[in-house]
Amino acid sequence: MPTSSSGRYVPLRFYLGVQRKRHPELALTFRQIEDVLGDGLPRPARKYPEWWANDPVSEQAAAWLAAGYRVREVTLAEERVVFGEESPD
Repeated sequence: MPTSSSGRYVPLRFYLGVQRKRHPELALTFRQIEDVLGDGLPRPARKYPEWWANDPVSEQAAAWLAAGYRVREVTLAEERVVFGEESPD
């Protein structure tokens, strides 16, 4: 299983961790996420909303989950994603 401490999404995890201190909800464009990563998102991120699922076995989701966020909404046409604080179970 991928970990949030290694891999290409580590910069996103750190960025979101800092933002979470001030923003319980955060909207980012795909371009802003690419700027944080220093690299482009893979093609499936732009084609399939499932890529944005909060599944901790995926490397990308492990990053935002480790930062305390969940994807609340993704709009492929606008290339926009909304992260929200993870609610306690």
